[in-house]
Amino acid sequence: MKKTLLLALTCSITANLIVLPPVLADAVSWDKTSKEATQAANKKDYETAITLFKKAIDDAKGSGLEAKFIALTMSDLANVYRDQGKTTEAESLLKEGLALKEKAYGSMDPTLVSSLANLGQFYKNTGRLPEASAMLERACAIQEKKSGPNSVMLVPLLNAKASIAMSSGDDEQALKLLNRVVSLAKGSNDKATQIISMNNLATVLRRQGKSAEAEALLAQVVQLQTSQK
Repeated sequence: MKKTLLLALTCSITANLIVLPPVLADAVSWDKTSKEATQAANKKDYETAITLFKKAIDDAKGSGLEAKFIALTMSDLANVYRDQGKTTEAESLLKEGLALKEKAYGSMDPTLVSSLANLGQFYKNTGRLPEASAMLERACAIQEKKSGPNSVMLVPLLNAKASIAMSSGDDEQALKLLNRVVSLAKGSNDKATQIISMNNLATVLRRQGKSAEAEALLAQVVQLQTSQK
């Protein structure tokens, strides 16, 4: 009798342990659904991906997850819309995700950097260069405040700004930015980043007719590539 009672109590306790509160269940569902949505997007099954990402966003909001997780899923859904050419929907989601982060963390929080960079890249790809530049300027300011002016974390943001300057025909600004990028990259042990940055700078130098400087940089690139082998 005692063994039967003990077994019943154990089963009851175990059952209670595995029943998740609704909020936690939504968080688990968000994670699972987000992964399924990403798999569908990778297979270019966009309609399924859209349905699943929308569900994941609802789950995230229902679970009270942090704004950065909701914004992440919104960004993923925006990428699907972008791939479908639905730029209005994509922009709306990217801006909403950014606004959520700003409300939750403030206008200078480091979590905003990725959202600003994504929105900046979106504007660049859609030909809205002034808006793209403004987003990346904010992202750089936040990142520099967090990690300092000599941080390698600034490299992708400065590269993106340089790309916008080149697209705008402002080679002088692009040259200034890329010189800074190369300097920062050399301070890191990331040779791949150094090679990309130096190639970008060499491209601008050639456009300006500075062939000798460009060739000198490219010779350094070859040395770096050889040292990687």
